[in-house]
Amino acid sequence: MTESKTSLSTEPAKIDVLTIGGVAVGVYFLCSFVHEAVGHAGTAALLGAQVTKITTAYVTHQGASGSEARLIAAAGIVANLLVGGLAFLARHKWQRCDNDVAHYFLWLLGHMNLFTAGGYLMTFALMRVGDLNIVVRGLAYEMAIRITMLLVGLVITAWTFVYAGRTLVEFAGHSGDRIRRGVAMTLTPYLVGGSANVGASLLGIGEVPVAIVLMSAVGATFGGMFPLVWVPLMMPKSSDHLRVRTPGRSISWLIAGAVFLVLYLFLGHGISFATA
Repeated sequence: MTESKTSLSTEPAKIDVLTIGGVAVGVYFLCSFVHEAVGHAGTAALLGAQVTKITTAYVTHQGASGSEARLIAAAGIVANLLVGGLAFLARHKWQRCDNDVAHYFLWLLGHMNLFTAGGYLMTFALMRVGDLNIVVRGLAYEMAIRITMLLVGLVITAWTFVYAGRTLVEFAGHSGDRIRRGVAMTLTPYLVGGSANVGASLLGIGEVPVAIVLMSAVGATFGGMFPLVWVPLMMPKSSDHLRVRTPGRSISWLIAGAVFLVLYLFLGHGISFATA
């Protein structure tokens, strides 16, 4: 979007928490949109199934065969993995870009999508509800597949956690308040974005039991994203010559955050489609 320039000084500039909050709402909305609308609903449409409702917590559809339903259920996690990887590639490609807020947006977008995928795998692999239950229910060696998914989720989450610590140092810097800066860029999105996601998801309660919506929203949001809070502790020591990026005040992102919040609440309530 706009604004902050990269600081090369010994003392990095001040982080703007309001801007961080605006970015967080946008990233969390995009993670939900990618998972539900792009992953589940998009795959359902490609397979010829009829999507009946899209919310931030679930998608309902009809007309899919058993194997197609498995693909649709798995597509949300796959979409998060792909978008997370693309965000990392984009940030690497634009490394010389001096827009610090844009870099932070891509940093958070990449890690949130991977934490979402890993969190779903860890949270729902052994449960008899949710997307993963649809994927594996009735398959041969079902329990072995569930355990494998759990382990894959642990690997994804662990790798993302370590990589987040290594790359967060670029924003936290090397000064005495590096941990405080790191916490501002991890705890703020965890609380702000997570609250927005859960609040929006509660608006969509209707066709799906409340317990499933809450497990999906709360479990995947505050459970799957919980490692983000501890990322600052994984930051390595940095060089005094490190190029420190500071997400400062960005009016564009404050406006964008408000727009994303409205979209969040709108999608949380749900978009229904007429059935044939």
